[in-house]
Amino acid sequence: PHKSYIGMKDRVRSNVWEYPIASSFSNPDRDLLSEHPTPKPIGMYIDAMLDVSDEGDYILDFFSGSGTCLSAAQRVERNSGSLDIEPKYVQGSVLRWIRTCVSLGLDWHVHHVNGDVDFVDLYNNKKTDGGADGE
Repeated sequence: PHKSYIGMKDRVRSNVWEYPIASSFSNPDRDLLSEHPTPKPIGMYIDAMLDVSDEGDYILDFFSGSGTCLSAAQRVERNSGSLDIEPKYVQGSVLRWIRTCVSLGLDWHVHHVNGDVDFVDLYNNKKTDGGADGE
C-alpha cells in the first residue's frame, strides 16, 4: 500500500518525482561523484521509504553503489542491507553509513565476513583525508 495517503496529509506526493541529477550543483550529494559515478539524492530514497514502509521494516538494496539506501534507511529508522559486486562501492557504502551514524550520534558496528577489514581505522583515515560526507 502507498502510505502517503493513509493519515499522512503532509506526505501527499504525485507520481512524478523531481530530484536533482548527480552532477547538479543543487544536489546535496554531489560530492559523492568522486566515489561513485551516479550517487542518488538521499532525499529521494527517504521519500520512497516513507511512502511504502514503516519504522523497523527491512529495506534491501541489491545495487548498493554509493550507499544511499543504507544511509537513508538509518535516517528514517528502517533496517537495511545492501549488496554490490564491486568491492570499492561496498567499502564506500559502509563508510557513508558510518558517517551517517556518527552524524546522528549513533553507535555503529561492522562485521566483515573475512574478519580482516578494520572499518574503524578505515573511517578514521577517510575522515582525516577529507572524504565526502554524503550528508
